[in-house]
Amino acid sequence: MNWIKIIFLFFTCIVFSQKSKQIAFRELTVEHGLSQNSVVSIAQDSTGFMWFATQDGLNKYDGNQFKYYPFQFEDVTRSTYSKLGKIYIDRQDNVWIVVNSGILYKLNKLSDKFELVKNIQNVSTIIQDTNNNYFIGTYGSGLYHFNDKEHDTTQILKENEKDVTTYDFLESEDEIIGATSKGIIKVFSKSNYEFISVFPKTNFSALAKLKKSKQLFLGSFGNGLFVAKDSTTLSFKQFTGFKNASLPTNLIIQDILVNDDKLWVATYGDGAFLVNFNEETVHHFTANKTNPYALHYNDVLSLYEDFTG
Repeated sequence: MNWIKIIFLFFTCIVFSQKSKQIAFRELTVEHGLSQNSVVSIAQDSTGFMWFATQDGLNKYDGNQFKYYPFQFEDVTRSTYSKLGKIYIDRQDNVWIVVNSGILYKLNKLSDKFELVKNIQNVSTIIQDTNNNYFIGTYGSGLYHFNDKEHDTTQILKENEKDVTTYDFLESEDEIIGATSKGIIKVFSKSNYEFISVFPKTNFSALAKLKKSKQLFLGSFGNGLFVAKDSTTLSFKQFTGFKNASLPTNLIIQDILVNDDKLWVATYGDGAFLVNFNEETVHHFTANKTNPYALHYNDVLSLYEDFTG
């Protein structure tokens, strides 16, 4: 098991000075009540509770104490792919989890117990669009439209394309965009979709969109970060940084997160990067166990910004 090497990190404790803004990191670990130190997914519900998925337990956090749910989440990362458990909270504040072996559960709020979602296997990720449609990605078992009221699943992909793996979803311009093992997929409806090739022999891990410029960013396993000017053509090219601040093109990217005009990039083995588009800078945060305000490990699996920023 590799959990000793991986730790959950809070991107907090921002210290302001007159000339610059410094970022420090604070830990939440088993010493504070977390069930296990390898956090693979993070979410926040409407009441403010934080949810952390670990190799050994689901944790609900109120800022002081953790409540434990006995579920195990996958934590497998290689240079060309990963299999990570997921937490997703939809627009009705329903909590969904993808646990070991790609099994999907939904929280029953009345009983505070998770109930199995049947008739679907190898789940990798889930999203609910603005029209309350659910789309479910899988590890090599296709892409589904899901009716939560009727618990009915409809396979979207054609038979010869069902072997695709979907790692992340993003809703953009009334379309669902997926980062997959076959490039990008645009889903227009439960029967209409399009694959767009991006870069050969590459699995794509994460999607994010800048609000002002509308640029889309796409993370990959082993080939760094990609950027597209907009979501219309989805013409992606590798993002190498700026004239005086470069970003490596061989990064194993696990997650990306937009924060105003900045982009956080979480990597496996290379710490975290913060890309500032206004200032055209790239800050690289790496492990330094002698500094209590630095990262303590270079494997960063998940990024999340809570309601307080």
